[in-house]
Amino acid sequence: MVNIPMTTMFYLCLLSSKESHDIRRDYLQLSQLRLNYPKINITLLTATATLCVQQDILQQLNITGNYKLFTQSFNRSNLIYECISKESNDLALSQIVNLIKINYQNQCGIIYCFSRVECDRAAQYLLAHNIHALSYHAGLNDSL
Repeated sequence: MVNIPMTTMFYLCLLSSKESHDIRRDYLQLSQLRLNYPKINITLLTATATLCVQQDILQQLNITGNYKLFTQSFNRSNLIYECISKESNDLALSQIVNLIKINYQNQCGIIYCFSRVECDRAAQYLLAHNIHALSYHAGLNDSL
């Protein structure tokens, strides 16, 4: 075993909270690191933790007293949401292409789809219209 000095432990918070829908037992074991290395700095990161989840995470890691908490509103003023009524797949994809080319040329974004098939099809459609796109969903292998 290699002796690696640890100065900071990064921790993906939501996966450890009892309030989360995605609890992973291995993440709950990270509290053992805190017990074995009580002076280690810990950076906890999450995008969506409610007050209840925040408190649960602090309890899970035995963090009390001296810590700094930085939060901001869930309302992200830097994000723009566009909803397109979907009368047909082709019409919706055509509208998305027009929207991107007119308003969001050379910018990044996320298009949410209802299924993996729709996700793959949307990416192919965008690529066919010279818009760089990748399909990303749970059915993909780990090599992505």
